[in-house]
Amino acid sequence: MIRRAPALQEKIYFTVQKLRKEPVKEAWELVKSIDYTDKKALKLRILQRGKEHLSYIIQHVPFYKRLKNRNKIENLIKKVHTIHEFHELLQEFPVTEKKDLIQIPHHFFSDEFEKIPTYITTSSGTTGQSIAYPKDMRDWAMSHANMFYVLTLYNIHPHAPYIYYWAGDWGLKSRLINYSKDFLLNRIRFTGYNLNTAKLLRQVKLVLKFKPFYILGIPSGIYSLSTFIINEGFDMNIHTLKRIFTTGELLTPYQRRAIEKAFKVKTVDIYGSSEFGNIYFECPEGHKHIFMDTNYVEVDSRGNILITNFFQKAFAFIRYKIGDIAYSNVIWDHDYRLAFPIIKGISGRSSDMIKLPDGKMLPPMAPTYIFDKVSPTRSVIKFRYVLVSDDRLLLYLVVNNRYNKNVENLIVKETLKLFNMRPEIHLVQEIKPLNNGKERYFLDLRDTALKRTKK
Repeated sequence: MIRRAPALQEKIYFTVQKLRKEPVKEAWELVKSIDYTDKKALKLRILQRGKEHLSYIIQHVPFYKRLKNRNKIENLIKKVHTIHEFHELLQEFPVTEKKDLIQIPHHFFSDEFEKIPTYITTSSGTTGQSIAYPKDMRDWAMSHANMFYVLTLYNIHPHAPYIYYWAGDWGLKSRLINYSKDFLLNRIRFTGYNLNTAKLLRQVKLVLKFKPFYILGIPSGIYSLSTFIINEGFDMNIHTLKRIFTTGELLTPYQRRAIEKAFKVKTVDIYGSSEFGNIYFECPEGHKHIFMDTNYVEVDSRGNILITNFFQKAFAFIRYKIGDIAYSNVIWDHDYRLAFPIIKGISGRSSDMIKLPDGKMLPPMAPTYIFDKVSPTRSVIKFRYVLVSDDRLLLYLVVNNRYNKNVENLIVKETLKLFNMRPEIHLVQEIKPLNNGKERYFLDLRDTALKRTKK
């Protein structure tokens, strides 16, 4: 375990980036030169980047070159002078989804693809099959520079030592690769897979020894560590630690409370994806600001989030339905310090909407409402509902010695109230994340069970 001073790490980082021909330093210099409190400048930047990008896409990407309204779009681009006009221009482009990119991926490649510095990457696969596509180095660099900016908002040096808390059940080869990355990036990596008392105790000791400036990762994993810290009475008063940044999953109110209680610092929620990097971030005042000059966000009439990325030319993402549902529309009219528009948050993935046997529809995060009420008992470490048939709802719980009949009665009562079904409770040693490493609080296996019955 090696912990380097931020100034030394900065030199190492940018030297490696230069050798790899990755323009992160250039992107960071650009971001540092921008006054993000200037609303007028932000809008002009969006118009400049947006119009330039759409002009390129319509001329070089086969899917868009073949649009019947291409001439209309080209004429409209020349006439756009306001954000409203730009938004209206985007409506001329069709909404794209993952299935489009999977079925005809070559239609979304730029005809200049081979001239553009890229690397092949894949989406997370949260909504099913992942997509392999070429990612522009410029876009990759901007997503890192945007994260550097978020860190500086909280007076954290972008190259300060940190802990990376992710989900992954890695083999030996993957662990060696990850170790080399983590060594170069001045961090320690924790996994939320197969947690037990021994692993959690080891993580606590490493946090205390490493003294990170921040922790970044999935809220479910950091929450598990936090409840262990609280229940075991560890003092995590680390003078270097300034913030906990959660991303990769939705952060629930009870997770935030537990994390902040355990580590004695505030939690910052970041919403992003493997395709687009950071999409929104919480500012120090608690508002969720969208990096609108990198990823232009729309919210359609059903709450679906659509993203147009301004730096991805080799493989176009225009009005891409990412699969998440927003709590609100994009809000431009506000008096907050940062100029970026805001959004109230994400309610979950559209593919994870819960449909109950009685026809009632609930947002994916609905089960967390129940355990928000249970959280003061500090007795449930993990949970997952599994609907196996119209009349059978299983509830798997990982608990500690604080769990008792009163807690169980509370869970049953709140489950009946929300789902109109009595849960069949099973106490287990662990609940594994999905194959992509993400947590899921409700699984509907009725179709799977039906198919097995027919066989």
